[in-house]
Amino acid sequence: MELFAVYLESLDQNLVVFEKEENAHKYFDELKAEGKPVKVQKFGDWQLVQFEKATWASTDDPEYYEELKYNNGNYVLIVRYCWHQPPEKEGYYADYEIVPA
Repeated sequence: MELFAVYLESLDQNLVVFEKEENAHKYFDELKAEGKPVKVQKFGDWQLVQFEKATWASTDDPEYYEELKYNNGNYVLIVRYCWHQPPEKEGYYADYEIVPA
């Protein structure tokens, strides 16, 4: 599996992660057409460098979490699966962060 992170150069704005390359490039093209300084980074399973999870909680527990870190040599993509509540649909969803390697 591959992940494609599309973001503005400041790294803290408009970070969206896609599993399909064509969706990532579509979003990239939209931001580029608006004149925004957009970038895209590709991460693959082979670049997974760290995995953590809450071993003290079951997956049915809202306090359960998982965190994965991918390093493509330039950036680290941090994927955190944690419990979300209303107004979003309840359940486990990923939150993303990208930082320089």
